[in-house]
Amino acid sequence: MSSVNVPQWVANVHANHRLALITIGGIADQNWQTACNDTYRSAFVTNLVNYMKSNGFDGIDLDIEDDTWAAIIPPVAPWDTCVQTIANVAHATTTAAGARPIISEDVTTPWMGAYVKNDVPYVDQFNLMTYGDSCGNNCSSFASDIQTTYNQGIPKAKMVLGIDLIDDTPQHSNQTLGTTSNALSSGSPITSIPVSALASAIPAGNIVLDTSENPPAHYQVFATTGAAAGATSIPVSSQTPNYAYPSGSYIQNDYKGQWDCGNIANYSLQGLMGTMGWDIHEDAVLHNGSFPCFDQIGQYIGASIPTPTPTLTPTPRPQDPSPTPTPTLTLTPKPQDPIQTPGTGSLTFINSADAKGNFGGGVSITIPAGVQPGDLLIAAAGTNGTPAAWTTPTGWNKGAGSGTTQSQGLNWFWKIANGTEGGTKVKLKASVYSDGGGIIAVYRGESSASAIAGVSSLATNVYWDSSKGMSAKVNGVSLAGTTSVVPLILTSWQSGNATISWPSGFVDKAGATDGYGHVEIGEILSSVSTNNLSSQTLNFSAAQAVTQTLQIAVRVGQ
Repeated sequence: MSSVNVPQWVANVHANHRLALITIGGIADQNWQTACNDTYRSAFVTNLVNYMKSNGFDGIDLDIEDDTWAAIIPPVAPWDTCVQTIANVAHATTTAAGARPIISEDVTTPWMGAYVKNDVPYVDQFNLMTYGDSCGNNCSSFASDIQTTYNQGIPKAKMVLGIDLIDDTPQHSNQTLGTTSNALSSGSPITSIPVSALASAIPAGNIVLDTSENPPAHYQVFATTGAAAGATSIPVSSQTPNYAYPSGSYIQNDYKGQWDCGNIANYSLQGLMGTMGWDIHEDAVLHNGSFPCFDQIGQYIGASIPTPTPTLTPTPRPQDPSPTPTPTLTLTPKPQDPIQTPGTGSLTFINSADAKGNFGGGVSITIPAGVQPGDLLIAAAGTNGTPAAWTTPTGWNKGAGSGTTQSQGLNWFWKIANGTEGGTKVKLKASVYSDGGGIIAVYRGESSASAIAGVSSLATNVYWDSSKGMSAKVNGVSLAGTTSVVPLILTSWQSGNATISWPSGFVDKAGATDGYGHVEIGEILSSVSTNNLSSQTLNFSAAQAVTQTLQIAVRVGQ
């Protein structure tokens, strides 16, 4: 590091609209058990977090490959203490840019998951060192490592697939299967590609046709049923070439070399956080005349890469499942469902405000102007963390059902306004670090004497395997006798941005997030006369690791 102007390097990364993390550790670093022991841990962690912040980094990557700790049967207490202390101290501060620091931990597959599973609530992502894996044979080697690591306790929603770009891995062993023997016209569909006699057979799957520049100016993916050794043509699915490929263009294996990096990136989109590579400075050199891995990854994840042109979206590969639309749940009446009739009165949404940050230090939200005496104010926070308690703001009531489970919190408060609140601030504060978003919503028309008629129990929907986390249950509300109420639904979740498909009649009114912890409120403003509000289901546009929900019955018309 002494030979690098670190702040300038970070600034260059930020100038290209990317984040920069500092990595500490590695296979050659066998000093974790000393640096993070009881004597040195405090100073070590403080120095590490200060280095991150003073140099402008956006987070810290922990690469713990310590032989002493790894020799112990997991769980390893000093390993857990070290990681969790770093995460807590980092998350208690902000980066130089004012954002929440990212904490990642590297995981050697297939054995290390058991060593890091206790870090799941503290770490934002786990970078799988799936070295040697490829997407040949339908990505089966990746699938095996992912499933093993998941079984060891690491949620797929926090996994990042890692590609080794330094050692002799499948992503370096680029395989040119042959060259075209004639030019291909771009004027009409083709069903075969003419080639010089193939030295070896090509199996069924995908092949890549690309020009020979470095990197290739044009490429196209074709599906083939295969060809025998010595064949002079390769049968392909009918497709019009996107370029007039000249004689001598390359036919390459889609599952080896740099082309496989695109397969891996595409595969990682099936419920994982993404793909990363170790390391970037070796990438272009080792791919010897074709797309570097990061260019291939960029076709699927993040911003598009400006070359080659024109860009063609590759044809679906055998291992890439066709997207399945998220099913819409239709609630059908059941014999036990309450009969609801239109109620008297209504509730009017007036305005909302939001804020984000570390609620352990307190997050202040400015109450919207125009609040009148008798208005209902509802404040809610959706957070990531494990606080033991929240401070109820002066003059407010703590909302029933509030709580924190599985490191995700949904806490709310309410009050009947006296008319002086508009423009003032209310602080929502947790007992320890808890990051996320907070909202205040203002309503008019409730029954001020007994505004909250009932609240459901907190529903926690845990789907660390994010492929299942597309929906969240909302519990029903039992009321003390038949009364006119308006239902509101509060929800919080981690860890990805998403839009919500609300139950029939509900509309989204307010939300907030810091990019990880989210909170949202939806409502039906027309009232119903009932003694019971039915359970509901929320559908998310993207799978989530943990979601929490509450249903609130607001009394009106009395």
